[in-house]
Amino acid sequence: MNEGVRVDCLGVPVVCTRWETVRQWFFVAIEARDARSLYFVNAHTLNLAWDDAEFRGVLGRGDLVLNDGIGLAIYARLARQKFDYNFNGTDLLPRLFETADPQRPLKVFLYGAVPGRAELAARNVTSRYRGVEIAGTLDGFVRDGAIERINATSPDVLLVGMGNPLQEQWIDRHRAQLRVGVVAGIGALIDFLSGETTRAPSWIRAAQMEWAFRLVLEPKRMWRRYVLGNPVFIGRSAAYLGGIARPKPE
Repeated sequence: MNEGVRVDCLGVPVVCTRWETVRQWFFVAIEARDARSLYFVNAHTLNLAWDDAEFRGVLGRGDLVLNDGIGLAIYARLARQKFDYNFNGTDLLPRLFETADPQRPLKVFLYGAVPGRAELAARNVTSRYRGVEIAGTLDGFVRDGAIERINATSPDVLLVGMGNPLQEQWIDRHRAQLRVGVVAGIGALIDFLSGETTRAPSWIRAAQMEWAFRLVLEPKRMWRRYVLGNPVFIGRSAAYLGGIARPKPE
């Protein structure tokens, strides 16, 4: 299946596609059960990848890498291109859950966040989505035996929430061992699904300004990522597209 045109975003190929195509890819991948990887990249992710050739390689090996946020929209405009749809894992996965067939529920494994968070998220998911069944949970600090515990449940979907770049590195390192359909790096999705972390109102998300909402809620943790990181990303984008600068080589 042709997922779409790939846009070179600071050395990382990002697919320009639409919701319907991603939905088709997702359910085909579940049936194939060969651990196809799904990543989301935003300005912060690409800033990390700029300085880390190994991480760029991990993202480049992703089966489906999608644009997330206004930073990528700005980059596309600078490149005289346009992403057809803004993908955000925190919104996309729940939307895919909504389309799952209750007669053939998706078996989802939640792996990530602090202890106790995934269990809270699991309860909320099963009560909210009739077409989803939670296969199991593990907090993000468990490493020993994680592969065996995940595979023992035979999930359709494995959601890994450890933050960038740890979640993508873990997926890249272990995907050949995983017996799942899709394995996705999902950042703070487990925290949001648990109800312990507040999401921005829908109108803020529609304006692609959720980063500003998170900055207000968690200024000490987020100021470096957004206050410093966003201008750095725009500067790097202009320099990269102008042929003035290139990402750090291996």
